Amino acid sequence: MRNQEERDLLTGLYGPKTGRWLVGEYLSKRDPYTSCGMLAVNIDDFRAINEEYGHFAGDQVLVVLAGFLACHFGENGIVIRSGGDEFMIFVKTIPHKELVKQTVAFMDALRTLQFPMEGCVVTCSVGVCFLEENASGYSYDNLAENARGALQQAKKRGKNRLVFCNHLKQHEPVGDGKNARPDIDARYFRGDVISIAFEIFDKTCSFQAAMDMLLEILGLRFQLDRITVIWTDIKEKTTKRMYQWLGPGIPEALSVPGSFSKEDFLTLFHGYDENGTIVLQAGQMGQYSEDAANLLMQGDAKTVLYAAMYCEGKYTGAISYVTCREHREWSGEQRSRLGELTKMISAHLAKSLAMNASISNILAQPEYDAVTGLLSFTKFKEETERLIVGGYACGYGMAYLDFEDFKHFNRKYGYSSGDELLKDYCGYMMNFLEGKPEVYFSRVVADQFILFLPCDDAGETAAWLEQLNDAFISDERKGYAGMRLRIRAGLYPIDRDCLSASEAIDAANFARREVRSTGRTVRIYDEELDRKQKIEQEIVNNLDDMMEKGRFQVYLQPKFSIADYQVTGAEALIRWTLEDGTVAAPAVFVPVLEKSGRIVDLDFYVFEKVVQFLKKNDRKHRRQVPISVNASALHAMEKDTVSRYLAILEQYEVEPALTEIELTETAAVANFDSAKRLFKRLHGAQIRTSMDDFGAGYSVLNMVVDIPVDTVKIDQLLIRNCEQGERGIYFLKSLISMVKGLGYHVVCEGVEDAEQVRILKEIGCDEAQGYWFSPPLPIDKYEKLVYGEEGEKIP
Repeated sequence: MRNQEERDLLTGLYGPKTGRWLVGEYLSKRDPYTSCGMLAVNIDDFRAINEEYGHFAGDQVLVVLAGFLACHFGENGIVIRSGGDEFMIFVKTIPHKELVKQTVAFMDALRTLQFPMEGCVVTCSVGVCFLEENASGYSYDNLAENARGALQQAKKRGKNRLVFCNHLKQHEPVGDGKNARPDIDARYFRGDVISIAFEIFDKTCSFQAAMDMLLEILGLRFQLDRITVIWTDIKEKTTKRMYQWLGPGIPEALSVPGSFSKEDFLTLFHGYDENGTIVLQAGQMGQYSEDAANLLMQGDAKTVLYAAMYCEGKYTGAISYVTCREHREWSGEQRSRLGELTKMISAHLAKSLAMNASISNILAQPEYDAVTGLLSFTKFKEETERLIVGGYACGYGMAYLDFEDFKHFNRKYGYSSGDELLKDYCGYMMNFLEGKPEVYFSRVVADQFILFLPCDDAGETAAWLEQLNDAFISDERKGYAGMRLRIRAGLYPIDRDCLSASEAIDAANFARREVRSTGRTVRIYDEELDRKQKIEQEIVNNLDDMMEKGRFQVYLQPKFSIADYQVTGAEALIRWTLEDGTVAAPAVFVPVLEKSGRIVDLDFYVFEKVVQFLKKNDRKHRRQVPISVNASALHAMEKDTVSRYLAILEQYEVEPALTEIELTETAAVANFDSAKRLFKRLHGAQIRTSMDDFGAGYSVLNMVVDIPVDTVKIDQLLIRNCEQGERGIYFLKSLISMVKGLGYHVVCEGVEDAEQVRILKEIGCDEAQGYWFSPPLPIDKYEKLVYGEEGEKIP
C-alpha cells in the first residue's frame, strides 16, 4: 500500500501527493544561495493519439515518456505524474542557463524516441518556472501554478513550444523547441559580423538565446577564449557579470560581483579610445592598484579588450573580449568593429532589461539623451529606418560627425568643459536645423553625432555643413585659449539601393574616417569611397580564398653591388590582381589588412612563396642570394612568429640564413620592446634581420645598437637629399660610415638615377636598390635577369 501511494501505478513515477511532499521537504531545507526550477510538461494532441491508436497505445506513450523524463533529469530531478498526460518535474540546484539547456535538450531528444505505433511522432509543450537565488517562501503549489501558467502561454503559441517564467510570473518564450543555442548557421561564420548580429537579435525569440549564440559566434570568429558582458554601477563602485561565453577549458570570470575605487575606474574610463575600447595586457598593469588589476585581468587573462557600454550617454559597463592562452594585439579596424558591435549589444540589452524588468532599478529607456537633450540614438535609428525602408529617404543624407582629438581637449580643459562644449554644439546645431522637415540629430556616443538631413546636392550640403562647423569652432576658440579642434564629418547621400539606417550610418562613418588631418573637414561618400569600402571588405573577407587562387603574386626587386653591378640579394614585394585584371600596389590593400590584423597571414604567404623559390634554386644548383621579406609590426606581438617561419623553412629544407625579415624603422620604434624580442629570436634561429626605411622617421641610432639587426636600409629621402647640395652628401656619408662602423651591412634604397649612383659610390655605399637598377619583377622575369633563363611558375 505504501509503495502504491509513493508511485504512479502506470508509469512508476512519483504520484502528486508524494511529489508535493518531496518538493516541499527540499524547499524547506533549501540553501538560499541556490536556484531551482519546476517544469510542467503536457503531451501535444494526446487525445488524438488515443483516438487514432487506442488507449493502450496512449498508455504506452505515457510509459515511454515517463522513463525518458526520469532518465533525462536523473537524480537531480523529482519527476511526478500529476494526472492524465501532465508531468511535473522539479529540478534541484540548477542555474537558469543550465535549466534552459536541459529543457530544450529534452524537447529535441523527444523527437527521436521510438514508440510502439508506426509513424507516431510525439511532441510536448513545456512551461518552466525558475526560482532564483534569495527567493524564499515558495511552496510546491506556488511553483506548480506558475509553471502551469507558463505552459498555457506555450500552448497558445502552438505545438512543441517552451515558455519560461520566474517566480514573479514574468514570461519569456524560448523558441520553438530548438536548442537555446541552436546549431549555428554556417553563414554566420563569414560575411559582415555587424549584419549578422542584427539578424540574430531580430530573428531569435529569446534574448538569452540570442546572446548565447552571438557571443559564441564572436568568440569563434575573433578566436577568443572568453567574452563577458559586465554591468557596472558607478555610484556603488560595483560590477557584476550578466552574460558569459567560455571557450573549452577556460575558467569563469566575475563569478561573484567585484568592487573598485574611483581612481581605478577613472584610469580605465579615460583610457578608452575613440572606438570606446581599451586593451589591457597581463604584466603591464602598473597604472592600476593590485585589486583593480586582479579584477580586470581575472580568469587567467593574458589580453583583455574592454569595449564600453552606454545607455543614453551614461556608462553602464563593458564587454570584455579575452584571450587566456596567449597575448593578442588588436588592430585599429578590429577595435572599431568590436566597438560598433558592443554599441549594438548594449542597445539591445538595455531594451531587454527595460522590457523584462529583470534587474532592479533599470527603467524603460528614455527617448532623449541625458547629457545633450538630443533624440536618443536608438530612437534616431527607429525614425530613420522607417523613412529609409519605406523608400522616403531619397534626397536625404546621413552625416556622421565627431570632434577630432576630443580626448586632448578633455585632458587640457577638463571633462566638465568637454561636456559643456558638446551641449553648446547641440544647441548651436538645433538652432540651424529647427523648422527643417524630417531632420533628425542625435548623439551616438561620447563626441560622435549623427545627422539625417535634406541632401539634394551632396556638394552644397557638404559645403554648408563645413561652414556651419567651422563657424562654431571659431566662436568657441574665443573661450578656450589655444584650442585646436576640428569637427570632421562623413556625408552619405542616401539612394534607392540603401536598405537600412545601419547601412547609411556605416557609410557615413566610413567617409568620416577618410577625412585627412589637413584640408577639407567633410568627406562625401562617393563612388571612389564605395569602391574602396568594397575593396576593403573583399580583401578582409576573402583573403584566404584569394591567396589560394593566386590572386596575390610575389615580385622580387634585386639588390646590386655598386662596384660591379652584380645581384647580391632581393626584396620580396606583393601585388594583388583585381577581378578586372588590373594590378594593385601594396598601398591599396596593406593598410586595410594592417587594420584587420590579416596582414600577418599575407606575410606568411609571401614568406612561403620565397622559400619555395629558394628551394627551386637549390634543386637547379643556382647561385643563391638572400631574399628579404617585409614583416608587419603585428608579428612582433605574436609568440609563435619565429616558430612559424622555421616550420616553413623545415618543410622545404631551406637554410634560414638565406632569408631576411625586414621591419620598418617606424614600426620598430613604436613597438621597441616587442621588436627587440622578435629580432633576438630571429637571430637565435639564424634568420637574418633588416631595418627598413632608416631615416624616414625617428633615426634613433641607439635603437639600432640595442636591436640585433644585420642590415640597415637607408631611406630614399636621404638619397634624394644628396642631390640638393654638399650638406646632404656629407650627412649621408657620415651616417653610412657610422652605421658600417657599428658592424652593420648598409643598403641604400630608392636609387633612381645615375647621379645618385655616382654619389653613393664616392661616399662608400656598397649596395643599392631602386628603379635605376631594376623595378620589382615577377619571379619568372627575375630569374631571367639573374640566371639568364626563363622560370617556371611557383606552385
